[in-house]
Amino acid sequence: MFKKDLKRRGVLQKILKTGVGPEYSTRRAQLTDVDAIKRLYTDSTYKLFGHTEIDDLIHLCYLTMVLEQHQNLVAAICVNNYPNIPSIAPWTWEEWLPKKYRMEKATSRNSLWVHLAVFERRYKHIFLVALLQALFAKCPHVQFVFIVIPPGTWTNLDWFDKLGTELQPLGHSNAKIVQTIYIILRQHYVLNYKIRQAVAEDNDDIIPLIDCHSQLPRRMYGEYYIAEIILNKEKHDDRHLIVAEYGGEAVAVLCLNRYVNYRVANECFQLITFYGLKKPRKNDTIHFARSSTTFDRDADTSLYSFVFVCSDDECRIRTPSRSDEGSIIDLNKNLEELSLISVEDIVEEEEEEEFEAFRGHINLDISYDALEFSEKQLDCWLRGKRRSLSDNLEDETDAYFSGPGNAFTLEIAAARREHEAALNLLLEAAFELFPTKDYCIMSMPSESYSFPLTSKVFVRTAPKPESDFTHELYVVHHSAMSGELSVREARIDDVDLVRTFLKRMTKGGSVWDEFQKWQHQEYEDLKAYVIFCDSFIIGLAILSDVEDLEYILSHYQLSTWTDISKHKVGQHGLIRHFVLSPIFQRHIRFLLLELHRLSDYSLFFYIINPKDVEPTSSKALCCVLGDLIPVVPSKMPEYCTAGTSFWNLPEAVGRVERPYAIYISTPAYCGLTRLEINDKIIVVGASDVGIAFLVGLIFHNDPSVRVTFNNIILVSTHGLVPYKSNRFRDIMTPVTGDVSGYYLCLLSLPTYVTVITGVMSAIDRKNKTIAVNGTNLNYDTLILTCGKQYQMPKRSVEKRGTMVERPNNVFIVNTETDIDIVIKTLRELVEDDLPGSIIVYGYTLDAYCCLEAIIELGVPSSKIYFVLPPRYSDDSCSHNTIFNDGDVEDAVNANIQALGIQMYVDYEFVDWNFDEKKYNITSIKFESLTRVLDVECLAAFMYEKKGISTKTFHAIVNANLIFDGGVVIDTDCCTNDPNIYAAGTITKYSRRYYADHMKHCYFNRKEIGNKLGEHILHKLIRGGLVEPDENIFTGCRTAGKKLVPRYTQPLMVYARLPGKINYMNVKKPGLEIPLDVAMTGDDYGQVLTSGDCKNITRQGYFRLHLNIYNTVETITCLTKKELEKVNLTHLWGKHEKLLNNLVTRFEMVTITDLFNFFSEPWSYAIYHDRFEKLNTDINEILTRMSVEEGASILEDITQKLVKNNWQRLTSADFREQIAKFDGSEYQKKVTEKVLEFLIDNYNYLPMYANPMAVNVILAGCEESPMFNKI
Repeated sequence: MFKKDLKRRGVLQKILKTGVGPEYSTRRAQLTDVDAIKRLYTDSTYKLFGHTEIDDLIHLCYLTMVLEQHQNLVAAICVNNYPNIPSIAPWTWEEWLPKKYRMEKATSRNSLWVHLAVFERRYKHIFLVALLQALFAKCPHVQFVFIVIPPGTWTNLDWFDKLGTELQPLGHSNAKIVQTIYIILRQHYVLNYKIRQAVAEDNDDIIPLIDCHSQLPRRMYGEYYIAEIILNKEKHDDRHLIVAEYGGEAVAVLCLNRYVNYRVANECFQLITFYGLKKPRKNDTIHFARSSTTFDRDADTSLYSFVFVCSDDECRIRTPSRSDEGSIIDLNKNLEELSLISVEDIVEEEEEEEFEAFRGHINLDISYDALEFSEKQLDCWLRGKRRSLSDNLEDETDAYFSGPGNAFTLEIAAARREHEAALNLLLEAAFELFPTKDYCIMSMPSESYSFPLTSKVFVRTAPKPESDFTHELYVVHHSAMSGELSVREARIDDVDLVRTFLKRMTKGGSVWDEFQKWQHQEYEDLKAYVIFCDSFIIGLAILSDVEDLEYILSHYQLSTWTDISKHKVGQHGLIRHFVLSPIFQRHIRFLLLELHRLSDYSLFFYIINPKDVEPTSSKALCCVLGDLIPVVPSKMPEYCTAGTSFWNLPEAVGRVERPYAIYISTPAYCGLTRLEINDKIIVVGASDVGIAFLVGLIFHNDPSVRVTFNNIILVSTHGLVPYKSNRFRDIMTPVTGDVSGYYLCLLSLPTYVTVITGVMSAIDRKNKTIAVNGTNLNYDTLILTCGKQYQMPKRSVEKRGTMVERPNNVFIVNTETDIDIVIKTLRELVEDDLPGSIIVYGYTLDAYCCLEAIIELGVPSSKIYFVLPPRYSDDSCSHNTIFNDGDVEDAVNANIQALGIQMYVDYEFVDWNFDEKKYNITSIKFESLTRVLDVECLAAFMYEKKGISTKTFHAIVNANLIFDGGVVIDTDCCTNDPNIYAAGTITKYSRRYYADHMKHCYFNRKEIGNKLGEHILHKLIRGGLVEPDENIFTGCRTAGKKLVPRYTQPLMVYARLPGKINYMNVKKPGLEIPLDVAMTGDDYGQVLTSGDCKNITRQGYFRLHLNIYNTVETITCLTKKELEKVNLTHLWGKHEKLLNNLVTRFEMVTITDLFNFFSEPWSYAIYHDRFEKLNTDINEILTRMSVEEGASILEDITQKLVKNNWQRLTSADFREQIAKFDGSEYQKKVTEKVLEFLIDNYNYLPMYANPMAVNVILAGCEESPMFNKI
C-alpha cells in the first residue's frame, strides 16, 4: 500500500511539471456536452455532490470545464464562488468558514468551490490535476479551491487524495462523522518563478524570446545587444530589464522605462480619471464637460486620490456616437506618430521620426505575430535617443495637472507561451523598481492582437476627439494589481462616502437620486452595494427586481443565451446603476459575479433607452456595458385576436412599447472568454447592408466567446437618424427588411459605433486613411456599403451652362432626412396653396409610394402629375416591370387614374426651366415618341435612376480600386486591396467568375451584410469561433473551381400605394425571370389565388406560387386591409403540407380567402421566430438518427432514389415510406420535439393543445356526467 501511494505521488509530481500530455485538452463546457457529462455520473457522484443537474450547473455556475482526450470527453468539473451547502446562503459563507473551520484567508475573491466533478474511472488520478492547472491559469486571482465532503462519504474519494489538505470543523477529529472540507492550494499547481533583474548572462535566453517576433535585431546588432544595454548603465540608467527564471533560464522578460511624455499622453487621451498620470496637487484644475449636477460644481479636487469615478463618457469600453464637447470619439487622425516616452538624450534630426515610431509600439509577446522593425528604429531605441516634439497640437485640455509624474513605461513584454503567467508576476515586480510611481503605461498599434497583459491587467484609455496618436494607450494602477477588492451591501453609515464618491462624476446626480431612494426605503426591492479596494470606496451598484419580465421574455431572444427556466422566480434583477473607478475595469467580471452572489439574482438585465445615449441625457450609462451580453429582439407573430374566444393571448405578448435595448449577465457569462479587438473598422454607408454588417459583426450569437470592438466607425451622409414615429415617413419609402429606426433602437447601435456625419471623398490606400469632411480617418479594415442612390437628372451642358443646378423645389429622396425635408416643404406648399403642379417622375416602387405620401399630406390629386419613363434601363439590377405581374400593375395604375392623378407613360425627362433668382424650376419638359409634355412645376420628385454618388465614385477610382460598373470583389467580398471590402448594390463580381447573375442586387441585403460581418469577425479573431477550414460563405459552383456566395433568404418588399392600397411581394433570391416567360416553363409549378386584383375593395388579392416541389416560392398581396407582413414572410419556403394541407383544401374549395386562411390560429406556430430551429431539429432527427440498423429513413430514401435513377419517388414508394414512419421511433422523437416546442412557447402559442393544456381541460372529467355511463 505504501509503495502504491509513493508511486502515485511520483506520477502526480511528474504531471504537475510536464502536464498530462498533448493528447489531452481542456475547454469550457457547452450545452452540447450535457449528455456526455451525464454518462460519467456514478453513485459516488450523487453521494458527494447530491442530485445536481449538469445543464443547470452550466447555466448557473461560474465555470464548467471539461477534459478531453483525442476530442473525447473524459472528465468535467463545475466551480462556483460559494459552497454547495444548502444550509449556507451564498452571501454568508465568508463569515461561516472562519468560525467553523478557522480559515481566515479565504475570501470570495481568492476562492472557488467545486459543485461537481465527474470522470471516467481510468482517468481518476490525472483528470483533476489537469483541470485544476487550467482553472488556476484562467483565474490568476484564485488561491484556494474547496471541495465539501458530506458526513459518511469518504469512501471512493481517492481521486483527490494527496492533492490537498483536509479541514475538519473546530472541536472534531473524526472526519467520517462530520462534514469536512478539502482545500487545494494554487501554489501546488502553478509553476514557481524566480523574479530578478536581468544580467548580461541572460542575453542568450532573452534574444530567442524576441527572435520569435523578429530576428532583425539580432541580425543588425549581433548576438549580445541585450547584454550591451545591461552593461552600459551610464547610457541606459533610465531603463530596467527584469526576467522570470524557471529551470535555470529566463522564460519571460519586461523592459521598463522611467520616462513618460505626459504632455502628449494628456493631449491625445482621456486621462482625467487617471489624474493625468501625475501626482495630485491642490492647485490642479479639473473641468468636466456637460456638468449636469451640483456635484460637479461642488467637487473638491483635493478629494482626489488614485480613485476616480468615471461617467459613461469616461469609462465605457465602447465609444459613443456624439462628437460634442465632453464625449469621447474613438477617432485617430493620420498625422505623424508621437511617442509616449520622453528621454533626456538628444537624437539626430534625421532619426527623430523613426525612433519615436518604433518606441510607440514595441510591445512584444511570444504568442503573437512578429513586428517588423527598420534599422534606424532599432538603432535609435538601442541608443536611447530623443526627438523634440512639435507643437502642432492644440494645447487646450480638460484639466491642468501640475504635480510630478506618476507613471513609467512598459516597452517590451515577451514570454514563452507556456510561461505567459510569469508576465503578471513581472509586472508586480516592476512597481517595486519604481516605488514612487502608481501607474504603468504602454502603447500598441491598434491592429495588434491582445495578449494576457492587455486583456486581464491593463485598461485601455479612450482617445480624445482631436487625438493625433495612432496607437492604443493602456494603463494599469498599482492598486488594481495588489489591492484587495471587496463588495458588500450598503449601510446607512456609507452615505457620506457615497456622496463624496459621486461628486467626482459628471452625471452622478442620477445615481445619487437613486441611492437616496434606497436610503429612504422608497422601494422595497431596491438594493445598493458598495465596492472597496482596501479601505477606499471605488464603486457603487444599485439593483432592483425586474419590472415587466414577461414583456422582455416575449420580445427578446433570451433563449439564445440562457434557459430562462433555470432561473428561479425572484432571481431576475435589474442593474439600475453601476459606476466604478476606471482603473479597476479589468475586475468588472469578478464584481458582477459578486453581485450575483450577494443579491441572489442569477440573471441581471440592463436596459438602455434611446434617450440614454443622447448628449443631453443625465443618466450615467453602466460602466460594465462591455462585459454584458446584448440580446437581439425577437420577431413576434402578428396576432389577429378577433373572435378568439377559446384562447387568450397574454397581454405582454401582444403589447408594443417604446423600443429599448436589453443586456444580460449570468454567473456563467462572468467566466466567459472575452476578446478585445482594437482594429479600426470603418463602414462607409448606413445602407441595409451596412447596418446588417454591423449587426453580424457585433451581435454574433456564439455563446462560447464574447468579442468587444473598440474602434468601429460608421460614416453616413446623415448619420443614424433618431427613431421617431412618423406615419408619412413610413408611407414614403418601401419596406425591404428589418432595418428601421425602431429596430436600431432595440439594438442601441450607437453604444458600439462612432457615427460620423459626412461623405467619403478620398481613399489613401498607402497610409490606410479615408477623407471625410476634410479630415483623415485611419482604418485597418474598410467596408464600403454605400450602395446606389437616386441622382439628380442630367441636362445637356449647353442648356445648363457650367453651374451644377440643384433647384430647391426638386427633391431627390434617398434617406429619412430627405423625407423629413420633403414633408416639411409639402406642408408649407399646401398651406400657401401656390399655383403649379407636383410632378413625380420615375418607374420605381419609391415613386408609387411618394404619390401616396403626397396625397396623405393633403395635396389635391388634380395637382399631381405622375410621369413614367420607358420600361427599359441600362441598370442591370433593374427589371422591365417593378411588379413583375401585368395584372397587378394594371390594377394599380387604374386606381391611380381613378384618383384623378394625371398619368403619362413612356415619357423621358428632357429639360427644365430654371429660375436663377429663386433657385427654383418653373416647368419641366418631357418627351415621348410622339408627344411633348411641358408641365408647370411647383415641386418635382425625381426617381429616374440610381447610381453611385460622384464623390464616392471618384474616391474609389482615384484609389485604384478596380471598378467595372461596380466595385469589383471576389468571393469573400474583398476588393483588389486586402484591407478593403465592399458589399451591396455598389459591387460586382470579377469577370473571371462569370457570375453577373449573382450580383448582390439580386439577393437579400440583410443576409449579405450578416455573412460579411461573420467573415470579418472570424478573420479578426483568427478563427477563434470556427475551424480554420470552415467557409463562412456557402458557395455555388461556377466556371472553373471558383465559388461565389449563395444566399438563400427571400426578398421581401412592402409598399403603401396610392388609394391606401397595401402591396407586398415575397420572392426567391436571384435574378428574376419575367412572369410571362417563367409561366411557360414545365417546371413552374402551380398558382393559388383568391380575390381579384382589379376589385380589391370587396376582397384582397392574394397570389401564392408553389414550385414543382410544392414549396412556396412567390407571395403577392394587394389589399386595402392591413397586412400581417411578418407572418406572411414566414410562409416563404414552406411546404404546402406544413401549411395545413393547403393544396388539398384549396382544391376542395374550402379556402375562399387566403388572407383569412393564413390568419387562422393553426398557423401561428409557423410565424414564431423559433419555429425555424424546431424545423432544423426535426430535419436532424430524420436525416441523422438511426434507431436501429437498417431503419434509417435517409438510407431508405437514398436507396429508392438510386433505384429510380434519381427521379422523383413514385406514389407507391411514397406511401410505403409514410407507412414505415407511422409508429416508428422517428415519429415518437418528432412528436416529442414538437410538444416540447409548444410547451416552451405556451405564452406565445396558447391556441395549441399540449399535454399541459389538455390536463387542465380534462381536470375533473371523471366526476362529470358526460364521461359516465348512464
